[in-house]
Amino acid sequence: MEYFGEMLENELEVMGNRLITASGAANRLGTKCSGVLLRIFTHAQFTTRQLNTLLHQLGHSSLPGVMLITLRLQDLSTQIGSAAF
Repeated sequence: MEYFGEMLENELEVMGNRLITASGAANRLGTKCSGVLLRIFTHAQFTTRQLNTLLHQLGHSSLPGVMLITLRLQDLSTQIGSAAF
């Protein structure tokens, strides 16, 4: 995650190629780095949420919040709490 924090805004606009194989043929699609990162994080959040739901259905009651906004707010509150004023 440190790498993403160090990215500059203009680096998110860099175009790259995604390989699309859904049709059986390999096609390249030009995509901005920001679009690729959004797809990665959205997929990771969806998969984590599915796992959390399955564990809940198995009876686990103490599960962490996995929504990205919840995780970000927790991160910010930790940063604020540890800041020396």
